[in-house]
Amino acid sequence: MTHYTARVADDLRLELPEAALRFVRPGQEIDISLDENIVNGVPAPNEALLAMLRDLDVMKKNMPESDPSRTDQFIREARSGSI
Repeated sequence: MTHYTARVADDLRLELPEAALRFVRPGQEIDISLDENIVNGVPAPNEALLAMLRDLDVMKKNMPESDPSRTDQFIREARSGSI
């Protein structure tokens, strides 16, 4: 299966890109899938992901900064199960 993006003309006809025309012929019926999340050619924002990123930003603000020179120590402690 190959994916192409068609444009809807003012008269509601679909305008296919040149590369897609080799797969169709006049009068042929083809299957079409529409993505309801795309409005005016722009995908709708992924609200769940954006909410998660906002939550992470809030968590980071409340998290104390650690000394990067102790990173190896933290990794060893985490692997040993101490943390």
